[in-house]
Order: sequence, then C-alpha cells, then structure tokens
Amino acid sequence: MLLETKISRKSKDKDLLDKYIKDNNVVMIERMKAKQVLSEWMSKSNTKYQLTITFPKFTDEVWTRRLLNTLIKNLNRSIYKKRFSESKSCIKGFAIRERKNEMMTDHYHILLVDDDGWFPCEERMKHLIDKHVNLLKIDPKTGKRRKNYIADAFLQNYYNLGDDDLEIYLSKQFEFLSVDIQQAKDSIGLLDFGDVVFGRDTFTTYH
Repeated sequence: MLLETKISRKSKDKDLLDKYIKDNNVVMIERMKAKQVLSEWMSKSNTKYQLTITFPKFTDEVWTRRLLNTLIKNLNRSIYKKRFSESKSCIKGFAIRERKNEMMTDHYHILLVDDDGWFPCEERMKHLIDKHVNLLKIDPKTGKRRKNYIADAFLQNYYNLGDDDLEIYLSKQFEFLSVDIQQAKDSIGLLDFGDVVFGRDTFTTYH
C-alpha cells in the first residue's frame, strides 16, 4: 500500500512537472512572437537617430513621462515649426521604457523615425536636444535647477547592419518571465502627434 502511494505521488508530481513545462513553453512561444513582431516593426521603420534619455535617482514615472512628452513636443516645434502646429508633420518613432532598479527610476531608448526627410543633421539635432534638455533642467527665471529634470540625453546616428542588434536588444523585456508580458507591451511607446502613447492596446492596434 505504501509503495503504491509513493508511485501515485511520483506520477502526480511528474504530471505537474510536465504541465508546468508545457505551460512555460506556451508562454515563451507567445513572448518570442511578441518580441519578433516588435523587432521587425522597428527594423522596417525609417529610423535616422537613436536617443537615450536618463533621469536623476528616484524620479517617478509620472515625471519621466511628462519630461519625455515635453522634450518631444519642443523638438517638434523646433524642427517642423508651422508644419507641426498645423498637424502636417511630426517626429515619429518608438520609445522603449526600461526600469533602472539601482536608480529607482526609468530611462528611455528612443528611435527617431524620419519619414519626410525634415530631420536636421546630427550636429544640429544634438544642438536642439541639448538646448531643450537644458531648458527643462534650469528655470530661466531663477537660474536654478528644477526639482525634476532630464539628467542626460545621448544622441547617435542609427545604423543597422542587417542583424537587427539594436531592435533585439530593445525588445529584450519579452524574454524575462519575471516581467509580465502585458507589462512588457506597456513599456512600448509610439511617437506621433500628441503625447507618446504607451500601452498594450496601442502595440496591438498599430501593428
């Protein structure tokens, strides 16, 4: 009787293990499909620059999002001027939010897509970004640093040698089982007219 009980337990344990492995395989397949969709979507876009912006320690998500939106809006006004105000042209692209646990804040990797050829050269683009980052950091009325600001903005020319290295890196959150797949989708933002839109519904709808 004792032997039969042990065999029965082992059988149940094996069934549970098999189910766990099967469930996790299904989850990973779903995650890898989402990662592939995002990577291909980004790699097919006409990206000209990649921009990384970081924030001081303990800056909460409300402020990182607000500062991101203000920076993009100000860049749109500087680059497109009347075309932006008339909703004819704007910066498009992707903003990938990543959590930096040691800093207790987020940072953003941004792919800037130039669909209409209006982007300035790298030197001019860097000048505009530095100018607007500084305006968001220092209050012109007091000359003092604001409480919430962008700590750093790093601009690079975008290039892809055909291996989609950057796109694969930016979609890496889908690989981590510790990150819920919906949470991973919520970290993907789209640049268009208005604020950067984050969320799983946008991820599904736009593609």
